[in-house]
Amino acid sequence: MDVQLTNNLKEIENMLGSRMLDYEEKLKKASTETNSSHPDLSSLSREFSELKCFVWQTLSRLKIQIEMLCLGLDRHETAMRHKVLLFHGIPEKPNENLHYVLYSIISNQLKLTDLSKDSLKVCHRLGSAQGKTRPVLVRFFETEHR
Repeated sequence: MDVQLTNNLKEIENMLGSRMLDYEEKLKKASTETNSSHPDLSSLSREFSELKCFVWQTLSRLKIQIEMLCLGLDRHETAMRHKVLLFHGIPEKPNENLHYVLYSIISNQLKLTDLSKDSLKVCHRLGSAQGKTRPVLVRFFETEHR
């Protein structure tokens, strides 16, 4: 997603840059063809320079905001993974109750009896069934349970 935002911002930057360059060339051409000391043309040229500076400052601030948003999103996703464990090698059965299967593995095979069934928030298999045993994602209510 952040790549798409960055690409869109670059496209806007390129478009604005090319249009400003075209407009600047037209301004220069108009100033050489007419009297360069014409008051309307000089004020128009000054206003265009101010607008150009404003646009580039705005684009640079937008870039910074996008970078900050991407960093924040990455941190949020990382924090959400703190409560997750992946279990591999658990055989798949039709109509399986993963909560029960995972709880029995945790309590019987791993000998972690202090964990209750309510500690498991989400249990589901990752990916689509393609003949291989799919890993099971388990999200706990508390990081300490993980």
